[in-house]
Amino acid sequence: MLRSRRLRKPSGGGRQVNWADPIAAGLSGLWLFDDPGDSTNGGTQWDLCRRYNGTHNAGSDTVTSSRGRVVQLNGSTGFIKVSNFLLRSGGTGVTMAIWAYSTDFAQNMMLIEKTLVNASYEMFCTDPSGSSLFYLRGGSATSLATPLPSNSAWHHFLCTIDGSGNGTIYIDGEAKNAGGISAPVDPAGDLYIGCYDATGYLFNGLLDMPAVWNRALSAAEVARLYADPYGLIEKPSARLVVAVGAAAAVQVPYQPKYLWSPVMAQ
Repeated sequence: MLRSRRLRKPSGGGRQVNWADPIAAGLSGLWLFDDPGDSTNGGTQWDLCRRYNGTHNAGSDTVTSSRGRVVQLNGSTGFIKVSNFLLRSGGTGVTMAIWAYSTDFAQNMMLIEKTLVNASYEMFCTDPSGSSLFYLRGGSATSLATPLPSNSAWHHFLCTIDGSGNGTIYIDGEAKNAGGISAPVDPAGDLYIGCYDATGYLFNGLLDMPAVWNRALSAAEVARLYADPYGLIEKPSARLVVAVGAAAAVQVPYQPKYLWSPVMAQ
């Protein structure tokens, strides 16, 4: 079983995607819920790719968890809408990834969906006839499924579809199912986090670090992303500050990755 190290989420302003990391190739959107400037209930959710910011709907709120600041959706009205989202040009597929926590995953709950439902790309939880399953769909209702993971725990859900219509479902860094599926379609339209088309399958629980690529990540990349979820985020540059009693501004370094609070002058 793959294990994700329990790492502290990067803190402090000035964060951005570490584009030197090979996994960042094709990254089209990444939303980190404790980024400075986040707001809720109609406020802006910043995209670290600096492409498409999202908007919180009522019933979406940022809260503190074991992963740091995450978004809590109430299962009835809460979701995040990313308007007019498009994958980066030149891609040949799609990858969707998100961390999720719920006391009951066996509900009709969407994690990520590109409008329109059943026609673009999406991944969701459901419980048809008592069979608790996690689904991946591309450009049609054809789908892949795998059993849902345990409740009341954080899990990393990631799905890939390549340009030939080969799909793979990963949970917690491990491939759970693979097979033929409709190739993804990327029409002009909105991306939703925690629901579909602002109307249904509203997620009830906590979500963190949703991300979308314009390509299918490899199994090795998926495993590394699970083990090192914050490797995609670049360390901020040093700041100039004036310490009390100091004669001039001094440069304050940041601590290493995962512990990025500034080291203030004593």
